[in-house]
Amino acid sequence: MMVSKRRIWRIFGALVLAAGGVGAQENQTQDGFGRLSGQVLDAQTGAEISGAAVALLEDPAFFIRSDLEGRYAFRDIPEGRYTIRVFKGGYEPFDVKEVEITDGEVTRIDIPLPARPEGEAAPSGPELASDIFEMAAFEVTADRIMNTEVALLEVRQRSISIGDGIGSDFIGRAGVGNAAEAMTKVVGANVIDGKYAVIRGLGDRYSNTLLNGAALPSNDPSKKTVQLDIIPADLMEEVSTTKTFTPDKPGDFTGGSVNVVTKSFPDEFVVKVSASVGYNSQTTRETMPVIRDADMDFFGEVDAGLPREVPALPVQYNALAGAERRAVEKALHAAPLYAGQKEAPFDTGFQFSVGDSFPVLKEGKVGYVVSFTRDQSYSLIPEMERNRFIGVEADRPKSGFLVDKGSESVSWGALLNLAFQWNPFNEVSYNYIKNQTGDSTVTQGRRGFDTETENNEPGLSVLSRNLPAGKDSAVQYLSYDSHKYTLRELDSHQLKGRHVFDALNNTELAWLVSVAETGEDTPIDRSFGYVEFLYSDGSSDDLWYYAANPRYPERTFGTLSDTKDSVTVDLTVPLTLEAVTALKIKAGASLVEGERVSLQRTYSYDWSLSVPGRVPERRFEFFDRLEELVWIDGNVGGFGSGPVGIDELTTISGNA
Repeated sequence: MMVSKRRIWRIFGALVLAAGGVGAQENQTQDGFGRLSGQVLDAQTGAEISGAAVALLEDPAFFIRSDLEGRYAFRDIPEGRYTIRVFKGGYEPFDVKEVEITDGEVTRIDIPLPARPEGEAAPSGPELASDIFEMAAFEVTADRIMNTEVALLEVRQRSISIGDGIGSDFIGRAGVGNAAEAMTKVVGANVIDGKYAVIRGLGDRYSNTLLNGAALPSNDPSKKTVQLDIIPADLMEEVSTTKTFTPDKPGDFTGGSVNVVTKSFPDEFVVKVSASVGYNSQTTRETMPVIRDADMDFFGEVDAGLPREVPALPVQYNALAGAERRAVEKALHAAPLYAGQKEAPFDTGFQFSVGDSFPVLKEGKVGYVVSFTRDQSYSLIPEMERNRFIGVEADRPKSGFLVDKGSESVSWGALLNLAFQWNPFNEVSYNYIKNQTGDSTVTQGRRGFDTETENNEPGLSVLSRNLPAGKDSAVQYLSYDSHKYTLRELDSHQLKGRHVFDALNNTELAWLVSVAETGEDTPIDRSFGYVEFLYSDGSSDDLWYYAANPRYPERTFGTLSDTKDSVTVDLTVPLTLEAVTALKIKAGASLVEGERVSLQRTYSYDWSLSVPGRVPERRFEFFDRLEELVWIDGNVGGFGSGPVGIDELTTISGNA
């Protein structure tokens, strides 16, 4: 028996729900049946209308009330043409005719409900489902409703603040894959690096990002940027920007505020799997510098960090002496200084998402959304010129280098959204986001000079007494290496609810509890400088100076944790006044508490001897000896004399 792919995915979704203890609700659309969904909106203001009665006149079994956001949804409707009838007290009864239901498809109809003219008596609402079929109603065809979608979108955008946005319908037609790509379709918004939104061309400090109305911290504690590419487009209800402040939003922005709203109840069972491969002619298949012994795993993590032998407090480290101190110094130098090389592969990307909703209880429903995304990319910038200008001689640099920079990045994110609505007027949902990014960068400066050192001119001649045998002349340059790996993480939990009190003129109570934590861990951050000899015959080797000129080698370990907890409560009360179509008073309270903890410990090598590498092989021999950890206790065999120590430089010890 042949089974369609659509049926396979639906069965898979049902199994996922069953495994999660959701229940034995039917979660499939049968062959020959379709779905119908949409929103009931105020035709004048664009506001969602909750509690509106929605029915199919051809079949009395299809009767529900719109939920908190005006949404309605019918499942398993036999193929054919239907008439939708909508009624709500204070509004004209409304019919949408010629609605076509197609096998296996979801038909979406947003219904603009016109208000009843002032002074005209309003009929009482239907007490029973059957009452709605006996009313006279204003009629319009489905084609006409769908053709006015642009005008309807314009109405929905009316607001007391300046902003713009797009909804799920437009997102679906635009062919975008995630929230970051959707932002490129919003007026006044740009996206950099395929991830970060920029409003009005201003940097991250002038914007903020909200998820379902709650502030979402960045996974980079030094910035406010949020990676929007972790949210799949299929699971978004809307994305909008607000460019002027209103009291019900966090006020820490001047450029703009981005709000991404995820779907609590997807219209249909949605599953999406996508993969991508990227090629960069300057990077892919080219040899690039990398951090030795620090390959990132699938989640972008490396096995590195402050050695466990190092005391917890800097003052304890500085009190160490003798063999105990030597043991700690050896542990601090367990990782090699010199960079490795590897061929950069293709960039890769992967994304998976699944979501659906289904009915429970008498008028309730449950919705779920799950998503996972991962990207790995490489970058190589060769011979980038970096100069520093000081003083009146603006045309002459005071220092400069030709820089090779190789970078590798692994980023992944997961999203979970669960929503439960036990009747059209009460809803509770939970949202979780996990995002993690590992960045590994090697920067190598070559052919350099610096007026603050003895190499105050590019290509300074080498004294003859410093030349190795067989070499008649040479010039020297400054060079440096810098290796850095950073892991950034974000964990965000949100629990929110909305409650509408129909007996109190649709007074609405909304609340939100949010707990978010970002972290930055830098287990690898090391740098060192040296002098390079370039001989007249075109060959070269390195002269490794562990001295003040050019600088001491250093290793830094840093951690940073930033938490933000918030609680928000809003109460919206509609008022009915003469000559005023829609008036609402909104009041609320918000409490936000944040804490940031940072620690950085830098260890500087204490050795004032120079180590000449007379042939290129000596460079590697020198670093191999460092890697063997035998050099600290005394003579670095054949390279110099005297022990090497490592001093801790922190604000606690007072020497940095």
